[in-house]
Amino acid sequence: MAQPMQQHYAQHSATSYDSAFFYSAGDYLDHITALVHDKFLWSKEGSAADPTPVTLLDIGGGTGSFTKRLVEQFPTNTAIVIDPFLEPAKNADAKNLFFFEAAADDFLKPMKQHDSAATLHWRSGYHQVLMKEVVHHLPEQQRTAIFRGICEGFARHPKHKGAPALLIITRPQKDIDYPLWTAARKVWAENQPAHQDIMQELQDAGFSRLVCSTHGYECRMALKRWKAMVQGRCWSTFSSFTDAELQEACDAMDEQYALDENGHFGFEDRLVFISAYL
Repeated sequence: MAQPMQQHYAQHSATSYDSAFFYSAGDYLDHITALVHDKFLWSKEGSAADPTPVTLLDIGGGTGSFTKRLVEQFPTNTAIVIDPFLEPAKNADAKNLFFFEAAADDFLKPMKQHDSAATLHWRSGYHQVLMKEVVHHLPEQQRTAIFRGICEGFARHPKHKGAPALLIITRPQKDIDYPLWTAARKVWAENQPAHQDIMQELQDAGFSRLVCSTHGYECRMALKRWKAMVQGRCWSTFSSFTDAELQEACDAMDEQYALDENGHFGFEDRLVFISAYL
């Protein structure tokens, strides 16, 4: 990842990262958790009928808070979180959750070049992989090779024949409804790959079938909270701007958005889910 990305995550702690609206506990995160369970075909009924454990690899899983939400309802499953920057959240401890300081570009290295037993532990033998809000951080020229490395590490699972091996969660390149100003939208579009390009790269990497769907969620929050997220650079998009530029953009929002009696406003969060099958 580029140096600006390292600087972006270096300024965040587990607490500051998880406190942002899109990553904190609540109805929104419950909604996303249910969508991921559905996409992966994880159900309590299915686990009761066949308790064969599933190993999930969460690439760029950050603090592990979301990963913990995924597996806490399925105690027979195991999740491995790799992230090069953020440390595990204090509440992310669980017997079936493991952390490694690593990055997606480790998949560019042949297995024989890894001299760490820890790396060998997560580089293969997983049944499903999650990449949530991370694919736009991967260099375009490396994405296909990284996907190919991921594709080569899967272990077959007897009860998950109809489930996707890899689930990518990202956001649209252009069709967004977030309260961004013109310059921020330009930065967003420049750094967010189109889902068509991602799907072509996945196909080139060896995945046999791809399914793409977009899910919207109507968000309401206090404008004050959104401004704090912008100035706190909760997304890497905002790391392209100085403190003064962010302040100017936030000041202009007071006249741009109609607020209710509680100082809240609404927008639609749109997530693109790309399911890749072996």
